[in-house]
Amino acid sequence: MAPVALAFAVLRLTGSTGDLGVVLAARSVSVVVFLLLGGVISDRLPRHVVLVGSSVLAGLSQAAAAALLLTGSAHITALAALQVVNGATSAFAGPAASAVVPQTVPAHVLRQANALARMGSNAAAIAGAALGGVVVAVFGPGWGIAADAATSGYWEVATDGGIFSFNAPFLGSTGNIHLNKPIVGMEAAPSGQGYRFVASDGGIFTYGQAPFDGSTGNLTLGAPVVGMAADNVTNGYWLAAADGGIFSFGGASFLGRLIGLL
Repeated sequence: MAPVALAFAVLRLTGSTGDLGVVLAARSVSVVVFLLLGGVISDRLPRHVVLVGSSVLAGLSQAAAAALLLTGSAHITALAALQVVNGATSAFAGPAASAVVPQTVPAHVLRQANALARMGSNAAAIAGAALGGVVVAVFGPGWGIAADAATSGYWEVATDGGIFSFNAPFLGSTGNIHLNKPIVGMEAAPSGQGYRFVASDGGIFTYGQAPFDGSTGNLTLGAPVVGMAADNVTNGYWLAAADGGIFSFGGASFLGRLIGLL
C-alpha cells in the first residue's frame, strides 16, 4: 500500500519524476546497505525481538511521513530520509522472518512451509497495491501512508492457540481451551482486523473480521495439516498437508497439489 501512496504523494508534491526516483531509490539503497547487518543481528538476537523492533520502527517512519503529508509540511529530503529508515527496518525484518520458519515447523515440511509463506506474502503484496490505489484515489496519498502505518503490527500464535499481539488488536484465542490437536498455522484477514488459525487436523478457529469458510476438522486426513495461507483477493484460504495435499475454502481456487511428488 505504501509504495503506491508514496508515489502519488511525491508527484502531487513536486510533479517531478526525478524526485520520485530519489525517494524510491532511498529505500532500495537502504535495504541493500543494511541487509548484511540485518542478517548478522538476526543471528545474534532473538528473532521475535528483531521483528517487533523493526515493525515498530517501520510503523513510526510511515506515521511520520503521513503526518508530514497531511499537515502540508512535507518536502523531498524528509520523505527520502524516512524511506531510508523504512528500508533499514525491512533489511532487518527480512532475515529474521525467514529464520523464524525453520524454528516453527518440522524439518520434513520446511519446503511446504516456505512455499506457503511466500505465497501469502505475494498475495498480500498484490492485494495491498490494489487497496493502496483505492485509498489514494478516495482519500489521498497521505491517508494511504497513514493506513500503512496503522497496519504494521502482527500476531503470533502458540501451539495451544494462545495469541501474542504486537501493535495489533487482540481479538481472541484458544489459550484457555483444551484442543484435540496443536495449532500449526495462522493468517490475518485482509482488513487487518481479524485472524484465523488452523490445527493439525484442519480445524479452523476465526476471530474478528476473518470469516469461517470451512475446515477439514470432520475428515480423516492421510497426513496432518502443517500450515495455511490467505487468498487476500477473495478472503478465502488454503490449507496444506504434510503429504502435499491442498484444501481450498471460500473463494480460494484450487490450483494443484504435490501428492505423489514429495
